[in-house]
Amino acid sequence: MCIRDRYQRRVRGSNNMSSGSPKVLKPLNPVPTQEQRDSRKLKKPKVPPKYEEQKPFTKADFDEFVKLCYNTGSEWNKEFEKPNLTVWILKSKDTDIKSVRLRRVFKDVDADTLYDVLHDHEYRECWDENMVDGYPIELLNKTNEIGYYAGRMPKGISNRDFCNKRGWQRRKSEGLWIVINNSVQHPNCPEYKGFIRGWSFRTGYLIKKLDEGVEFYYCTRSDPKGWIPAWAVNWVMTKFTPKMLDKVHAAVGKYKDWKKNSHSKDYKPWLDDEQKDPEARMTKEMLKDFRAKEVYVPSKKGWDHVVEDDEESKEAESLKEKKK
Repeated sequence: MCIRDRYQRRVRGSNNMSSGSPKVLKPLNPVPTQEQRDSRKLKKPKVPPKYEEQKPFTKADFDEFVKLCYNTGSEWNKEFEKPNLTVWILKSKDTDIKSVRLRRVFKDVDADTLYDVLHDHEYRECWDENMVDGYPIELLNKTNEIGYYAGRMPKGISNRDFCNKRGWQRRKSEGLWIVINNSVQHPNCPEYKGFIRGWSFRTGYLIKKLDEGVEFYYCTRSDPKGWIPAWAVNWVMTKFTPKMLDKVHAAVGKYKDWKKNSHSKDYKPWLDDEQKDPEARMTKEMLKDFRAKEVYVPSKKGWDHVVEDDEESKEAESLKEKKK
Protein backbone atom coordinates (compact mmCIF):
# COMPACT_ATOMS: atom_id res chain seq x y z
CA MET A 1 0.00 0.00 0.00
CA CYS A 2 1.31 3.47 -0.89
CA ILE A 3 2.46 5.74 1.91
CA ARG A 4 -0.42 8.19 1.75
CA ASP A 5 -3.00 5.57 0.80
CA ARG A 6 -3.03 4.64 4.48
CA TYR A 7 -5.35 7.61 4.91
CA GLN A 8 -7.41 6.54 1.86
CA ARG A 9 -9.41 3.75 3.44
CA ARG A 10 -13.11 4.40 3.17
CA VAL A 11 -14.45 4.29 6.68
CA ARG A 12 -18.08 3.66 7.37
CA GLY A 13 -19.52 4.16 10.83
CA SER A 14 -23.04 4.24 12.17
CA ASN A 15 -24.61 7.38 13.56
CA ASN A 16 -26.87 6.36 16.41
CA MET A 17 -27.57 9.92 17.49
CA SER A 18 -31.08 9.78 16.07
CA SER A 19 -33.83 7.25 16.68
CA GLY A 20 -34.65 4.47 14.22
CA SER A 21 -32.19 2.63 12.03
CA PRO A 22 -28.59 3.89 12.24
CA LYS A 23 -27.36 6.15 9.45
CA VAL A 24 -24.08 5.52 7.71
CA LEU A 25 -21.56 8.36 7.92
CA LYS A 26 -19.94 8.68 4.51
CA PRO A 27 -17.07 10.93 3.49
CA LEU A 28 -18.51 14.24 2.28
CA ASN A 29 -15.63 14.69 -0.15
CA PRO A 30 -13.55 11.50 -0.54
CA VAL A 31 -9.89 12.47 -0.75
CA PRO A 32 -7.99 11.72 -3.98
CA THR A 33 -6.34 8.39 -4.61
CA GLN A 34 -2.55 8.15 -4.64
CA GLU A 35 -2.67 7.88 -8.44
CA GLN A 36 -4.62 11.12 -8.63
CA ARG A 37 -2.16 12.79 -6.28
CA ASP A 38 0.79 11.65 -8.36
CA SER A 39 -0.81 13.18 -11.46
CA ARG A 40 -1.01 16.66 -9.95
CA LYS A 41 0.88 19.28 -11.88
CA LEU A 42 3.43 21.37 -10.04
CA LYS A 43 3.66 25.11 -10.39
CA LYS A 44 6.74 27.26 -10.10
CA PRO A 45 6.56 29.37 -6.92
CA LYS A 46 7.04 33.12 -7.28
CA VAL A 47 9.74 33.02 -4.60
CA PRO A 48 12.11 30.01 -4.51
CA PRO A 49 11.45 28.03 -1.31
CA LYS A 50 14.02 27.95 1.46
CA TYR A 51 14.05 24.56 3.11
CA GLU A 52 15.18 24.47 6.73
CA GLU A 53 15.45 21.65 9.22
CA GLN A 54 12.14 21.49 11.04
CA LYS A 55 12.31 20.99 14.79
CA PRO A 56 9.44 19.94 17.08
CA PHE A 57 7.55 22.54 19.06
CA THR A 58 8.93 23.05 22.56
CA LYS A 59 7.17 23.38 25.90
CA ALA A 60 7.79 27.11 25.66
CA ASP A 61 5.85 27.21 22.36
CA PHE A 62 2.85 25.56 23.98
CA ASP A 63 3.13 27.83 27.05
CA GLU A 64 3.15 30.85 24.76
CA PHE A 65 -0.01 29.69 23.02
CA VAL A 66 -1.81 29.10 26.33
CA LYS A 67 -0.92 32.65 27.40
CA LEU A 68 -2.19 33.94 24.05
CA CYS A 69 -5.56 32.30 24.65
CA TYR A 70 -5.94 33.65 28.16
CA ASN A 71 -4.49 37.12 27.51
CA THR A 72 -6.94 39.77 28.75
CA GLY A 73 -4.85 42.79 27.73
CA SER A 74 -6.42 45.86 26.18
CA GLU A 75 -4.69 45.11 22.85
CA TRP A 76 -7.35 42.43 22.26
CA ASN A 77 -10.54 44.10 21.02
CA LYS A 78 -13.79 42.26 21.70
CA GLU A 79 -15.56 41.95 18.34
CA PHE A 80 -18.79 40.51 19.71
CA GLU A 81 -20.12 38.35 22.52
CA LYS A 82 -22.99 35.92 22.68
CA PRO A 83 -23.99 33.24 25.19
CA ASN A 84 -21.11 30.73 25.25
CA LEU A 85 -19.28 32.54 22.41
CA THR A 86 -16.80 35.43 22.46
CA VAL A 87 -14.67 36.71 19.57
CA TRP A 88 -11.62 38.98 19.90
CA ILE A 89 -9.28 40.49 17.30
CA LEU A 90 -5.67 41.63 17.64
CA LYS A 91 -3.87 43.93 15.22
CA SER A 92 -0.48 42.77 13.99
CA LYS A 93 2.64 44.90 13.81
CA ASP A 94 4.07 43.31 10.66
CA THR A 95 0.98 42.57 8.54
CA ASP A 96 -2.58 43.75 7.97
CA ILE A 97 -3.85 40.25 8.74
CA LYS A 98 -5.25 40.30 12.28
CA SER A 99 -5.22 37.54 14.87
CA VAL A 100 -8.66 36.14 15.70
CA ARG A 101 -9.47 34.40 18.96
CA LEU A 102 -12.71 32.58 19.72
CA ARG A 103 -13.92 31.14 23.00
CA ARG A 104 -16.76 28.62 23.13
CA VAL A 105 -18.22 26.63 25.98
CA PHE A 106 -19.57 23.20 25.07
CA LYS A 107 -21.51 21.82 28.03
CA ASP A 108 -22.32 18.50 26.33
CA VAL A 109 -18.76 17.63 25.20
CA ASP A 110 -15.95 15.82 26.97
CA ALA A 111 -12.36 16.94 26.44
CA ASP A 112 -10.97 13.59 25.28
CA THR A 113 -13.54 13.18 22.49
CA LEU A 114 -13.06 16.74 21.25
CA TYR A 115 -9.31 16.16 21.21
CA ASP A 116 -9.80 12.95 19.19
CA VAL A 117 -11.97 14.72 16.61
CA LEU A 118 -9.33 17.41 16.08
CA HIS A 119 -6.75 14.68 15.35
CA ASP A 120 -8.59 11.99 13.40
CA HIS A 121 -7.71 12.51 9.72
CA GLU A 122 -10.13 9.85 8.48
CA TYR A 123 -13.09 11.17 10.42
CA ARG A 124 -12.51 14.68 9.08
CA GLU A 125 -13.64 13.43 5.67
CA CYS A 126 -17.06 12.84 7.23
CA TRP A 127 -17.67 16.31 8.66
CA ASP A 128 -15.39 18.86 6.94
CA GLU A 129 -17.23 19.72 3.72
CA ASN A 130 -14.44 22.08 2.68
CA MET A 131 -11.70 19.44 2.80
CA VAL A 132 -10.21 18.57 -0.59
CA ASP A 133 -7.24 16.55 0.62
CA GLY A 134 -5.09 16.00 3.67
CA TYR A 135 -2.28 13.68 4.72
CA PRO A 136 0.90 13.53 6.85
CA ILE A 137 4.25 14.17 5.16
CA GLU A 138 6.83 13.63 7.88
CA LEU A 139 6.75 12.69 11.55
CA LEU A 140 9.27 14.76 13.53
CA ASN A 141 8.60 12.84 16.74
CA LYS A 142 5.62 11.19 18.39
CA THR A 143 3.82 14.52 18.98
CA ASN A 144 4.95 16.64 16.01
CA GLU A 145 4.40 16.18 12.28
CA ILE A 146 4.51 17.99 8.96
CA GLY A 147 1.21 17.69 7.10
CA TYR A 148 -0.67 18.83 4.00
CA TYR A 149 -4.22 20.20 3.92
CA ALA A 150 -6.17 21.50 0.92
CA GLY A 151 -9.47 23.30 1.31
CA ARG A 152 -12.29 24.28 -1.00
CA MET A 153 -13.04 27.99 -1.38
CA PRO A 154 -16.30 29.67 -2.49
CA LYS A 155 -17.09 29.73 -6.20
CA GLY A 156 -14.91 32.16 -8.12
CA ILE A 157 -11.98 31.89 -5.69
CA SER A 158 -9.07 29.49 -6.15
CA ASN A 159 -8.79 26.68 -3.62
CA ARG A 160 -6.12 27.03 -0.94
CA ASP A 161 -3.65 24.55 0.48
CA PHE A 162 -1.23 24.58 3.40
CA CYS A 163 1.94 22.80 4.45
CA ASN A 164 1.98 22.99 8.23
CA LYS A 165 4.08 21.84 11.13
CA ARG A 166 1.68 20.57 13.76
CA GLY A 167 2.26 19.69 17.40
CA TRP A 168 0.06 18.47 20.24
CA GLN A 169 0.36 18.16 23.99
CA ARG A 170 -1.85 16.90 26.79
CA ARG A 171 -1.57 18.32 30.29
CA LYS A 172 -4.16 16.30 32.11
CA SER A 173 -2.93 17.44 35.53
CA GLU A 174 -3.87 20.97 34.42
CA GLY A 175 -6.95 19.86 32.54
CA LEU A 176 -5.52 21.15 29.24
CA TRP A 177 -5.33 19.67 25.72
CA ILE A 178 -3.38 21.75 23.17
CA VAL A 179 -2.87 21.58 19.38
CA ILE A 180 -0.83 24.20 17.51
CA ASN A 181 0.54 24.68 13.99
CA ASN A 182 2.37 27.06 11.70
CA SER A 183 3.25 26.88 8.03
CA VAL A 184 6.62 25.65 6.79
CA GLN A 185 8.29 24.84 3.49
CA HIS A 186 9.08 21.19 2.88
CA PRO A 187 10.71 19.48 -0.13
CA ASN A 188 7.96 16.83 -0.16
CA CYS A 189 5.23 19.46 -0.23
CA PRO A 190 5.65 21.52 -3.43
CA GLU A 191 3.06 23.96 -4.72
CA TYR A 192 0.41 22.52 -7.04
CA LYS A 193 -1.51 24.01 -9.93
CA GLY A 194 -5.11 24.82 -9.09
CA PHE A 195 -4.23 25.86 -5.54
CA ILE A 196 -2.83 28.98 -3.91
CA ARG A 197 -0.48 28.17 -1.04
CA GLY A 198 -1.73 29.85 2.14
CA TRP A 199 0.34 30.62 5.21
CA SER A 200 -0.47 30.05 8.88
CA PHE A 201 1.57 32.31 11.15
CA ARG A 202 0.20 30.52 14.22
CA THR A 203 -3.04 28.62 14.66
CA GLY A 204 -4.16 26.39 17.46
CA TYR A 205 -6.79 24.92 19.74
CA LEU A 206 -6.92 24.91 23.52
CA ILE A 207 -9.32 22.62 25.39
CA LYS A 208 -9.92 23.28 29.08
CA LYS A 209 -11.87 20.72 31.08
CA LEU A 210 -14.70 22.18 33.17
CA ASP A 211 -16.93 20.65 35.83
CA GLU A 212 -19.57 20.50 33.12
CA GLY A 213 -18.26 20.26 29.56
CA VAL A 214 -15.25 22.14 28.18
CA GLU A 215 -13.97 25.61 27.44
CA PHE A 216 -12.68 25.68 23.86
CA TYR A 217 -10.35 28.32 22.41
CA TYR A 218 -9.47 28.67 18.75
CA CYS A 219 -6.81 31.24 17.91
CA THR A 220 -5.43 31.93 14.43
CA ARG A 221 -3.55 34.36 12.22
CA SER A 222 -3.51 33.00 8.69
CA ASP A 223 -2.97 34.59 5.30
CA PRO A 224 -4.77 32.87 2.39
CA LYS A 225 -2.54 34.84 -0.04
CA GLY A 226 -3.69 35.62 -3.55
CA TRP A 227 -5.72 38.70 -4.44
CA ILE A 228 -8.04 38.67 -1.39
CA PRO A 229 -7.54 41.97 0.51
CA ALA A 230 -6.64 41.90 4.19
CA TRP A 231 -9.89 43.59 5.26
CA ALA A 232 -11.89 40.83 3.57
CA VAL A 233 -9.78 38.12 5.24
CA ASN A 234 -10.29 39.71 8.66
CA TRP A 235 -14.05 40.05 8.11
CA VAL A 236 -14.45 36.44 6.96
CA MET A 237 -12.45 35.08 9.90
CA THR A 238 -14.61 36.88 12.48
CA LYS A 239 -17.93 36.04 10.82
CA PHE A 240 -17.48 32.52 9.49
CA THR A 241 -15.06 30.90 11.94
CA PRO A 242 -17.80 30.53 14.58
CA LYS A 243 -19.71 28.40 12.04
CA MET A 244 -16.68 26.14 11.76
CA LEU A 245 -16.78 25.59 15.52
CA ASP A 246 -20.46 24.66 15.19
CA LYS A 247 -19.43 21.94 12.72
CA VAL A 248 -16.77 20.68 15.13
CA HIS A 249 -19.37 20.58 17.90
CA ALA A 250 -21.75 18.54 15.76
CA ALA A 251 -18.94 16.19 14.71
CA VAL A 252 -18.02 15.46 18.33
CA GLY A 253 -21.54 14.19 19.02
CA LYS A 254 -21.24 11.53 16.31
CA TYR A 255 -17.61 10.54 16.76
CA LYS A 256 -17.86 7.73 19.32
CA ASP A 257 -20.43 5.77 17.31
CA TRP A 258 -18.42 6.29 14.12
CA LYS A 259 -15.18 5.17 15.75
CA LYS A 260 -16.79 2.15 17.41
CA ASN A 261 -18.04 0.88 14.05
CA SER A 262 -14.98 1.79 11.99
CA HIS A 263 -12.20 -0.62 11.00
CA SER A 264 -9.74 1.47 13.06
CA LYS A 265 -11.60 1.67 16.36
CA ASP A 266 -8.38 1.21 18.37
CA TYR A 267 -6.25 3.43 16.14
CA LYS A 268 -5.34 6.67 17.93
CA PRO A 269 -1.62 7.33 17.47
CA TRP A 270 -2.03 10.83 18.90
CA LEU A 271 -2.54 9.10 22.27
CA ASP A 272 0.83 7.41 21.96
CA ASP A 273 1.41 6.84 25.65
CA GLU A 274 -2.04 5.30 26.05
CA GLN A 275 -2.00 2.86 23.13
CA LYS A 276 -2.84 -0.67 24.26
CA ASP A 277 -0.75 -2.24 21.52
CA PRO A 278 2.97 -1.72 22.30
CA GLU A 279 3.71 -1.85 18.56
CA ALA A 280 1.69 1.34 18.17
CA ARG A 281 4.24 3.35 20.14
CA MET A 282 7.13 5.27 18.71
CA THR A 283 10.32 3.75 20.09
CA LYS A 284 13.60 5.55 20.79
CA GLU A 285 15.27 3.24 18.29
CA MET A 286 12.88 4.34 15.54
CA LEU A 287 13.48 8.01 16.28
CA LYS A 288 17.24 7.48 16.46
CA ASP A 289 17.26 5.85 13.00
CA PHE A 290 15.43 8.74 11.38
CA ARG A 291 17.22 10.17 8.33
CA ALA A 292 16.38 12.78 5.70
CA LYS A 293 15.35 10.18 3.13
CA GLU A 294 13.05 8.37 5.54
CA VAL A 295 9.56 9.07 6.76
CA TYR A 296 7.23 7.66 9.40
CA VAL A 297 3.71 6.94 8.25
CA PRO A 298 0.69 5.93 10.33
CA SER A 299 -0.59 2.40 9.95
CA LYS A 300 -3.33 0.51 11.73
CA LYS A 301 -0.91 -0.53 14.48
CA GLY A 302 1.04 2.69 14.75
CA TRP A 303 3.83 4.42 12.90
CA ASP A 304 5.57 2.43 10.15
CA HIS A 305 9.11 3.21 9.08
CA VAL A 306 9.29 3.65 5.29
CA VAL A 307 12.34 4.46 3.19
CA GLU A 308 11.56 6.52 0.12
CA ASP A 309 13.39 5.79 -3.13
CA ASP A 310 15.59 8.53 -4.57
CA GLU A 311 17.90 8.77 -7.56
CA GLU A 312 21.10 8.54 -5.51
CA SER A 313 20.11 5.29 -3.80
CA LYS A 314 18.98 3.79 -7.12
CA GLU A 315 22.29 4.72 -8.72
CA ALA A 316 24.22 3.21 -5.81
CA GLU A 317 22.29 -0.06 -6.10
CA SER A 318 22.94 -0.13 -9.85
CA LEU A 319 26.71 0.21 -9.30
CA LYS A 320 26.66 -2.62 -6.78
CA GLU A 321 24.94 -4.88 -9.28
CA LYS A 322 27.52 -4.07 -11.97
CA LYS A 323 30.41 -4.88 -9.61
CA LYS A 324 28.90 -8.27 -8.91
